[in-house]
Amino acid sequence: MAKWITVLRPVMKETFIDAPPGGGSCAPSPSELARWLLSAPLRLEPDWPEPSPPLKVGSGAVHGDLTADDAESFSRLREAWPHIGVGAPTADALAAEAQRWRLPVTPYRTRAEAQPIIARWPALVPPPPASADSPMIPPSVIDLSTHWAGPLATALLERCGAEVTKIDPDCRPDGFRSRPGMYSHLNGTKRVLDLDLRQPEHRRRFEDLLTTGDLLVESFSARVLPNLGYNDQQLRRINPRLRRLSIRAFPQFSEAADWIAYGPGVHAAIGLAEPPPSANASFRFRPSPIAYPDVIAGAAAAAFALEAKGHTTISLWAAVAPLTKAIHQGETSENGANPS
Repeated sequence: MAKWITVLRPVMKETFIDAPPGGGSCAPSPSELARWLLSAPLRLEPDWPEPSPPLKVGSGAVHGDLTADDAESFSRLREAWPHIGVGAPTADALAAEAQRWRLPVTPYRTRAEAQPIIARWPALVPPPPASADSPMIPPSVIDLSTHWAGPLATALLERCGAEVTKIDPDCRPDGFRSRPGMYSHLNGTKRVLDLDLRQPEHRRRFEDLLTTGDLLVESFSARVLPNLGYNDQQLRRINPRLRRLSIRAFPQFSEAADWIAYGPGVHAAIGLAEPPPSANASFRFRPSPIAYPDVIAGAAAAAFALEAKGHTTISLWAAVAPLTKAIHQGETSENGANPS
């Protein structure tokens, strides 16, 4: 993650840290800031929940970031499986069906299982560090994102000098509102508006923001904004110079492009939940206690926003794919295989 902070650091007017860890007066390094951001839930939310354990499915397992309503729907899906699937469900088949039900369920994969998929979906490569002389900081940012990745991206842009307006409707609030420490950490200095984009008057106010805005950031699934009447063509009609930054769970041209998932679900699907051979673990998969793919993707999204043109899409998967590749190459090298 520090490599993304390195891109932003030359144009950051302030950081999240009042004083560097351990005291002192110097500005935090990119590595220090990265660790600070990654540890935010543990510092700010004393009752941060334990990760949900893998749900065994045949010889595999799935991960679900499920609300109470989602959990009830997932139980109905499992009960209905004999009428949907053929034979006992596999983790991949059950996750795919759950996604058709719009449930954030992903399969756990080993790193070896994830490698062929990673090879098809390119990882993110950081752009050069921003220049303090000619930064491409968007002056006005409209933030439609929720939870961690998108709000972190816009919070970082705010610290580079952008003015951020967050749309957070009471009818469908940001899920982190129930985590006031995290919500304030990510959104406390932004202008926040309660706009329901299904309401005509609220749409007019939103379109006024778009008319004068420079960058729109959103983390919906790909179908949401077009269903609300704001596809790329319609957004260009409102403001031809408006740039758009989309944050998704999976790459936009992959078979999972429209899947719903959060950081722990991406952690499971990309093979990072498999303990290393040296761990001598008694369990096959280890869930992530913190949604670190969101943090890495949020920092990456902010870095790309400095040079984004038109519509740029960032995925959590592509942001953490280099971790899986590096670990897998190290393991194959140790076992005497050719890592290339």
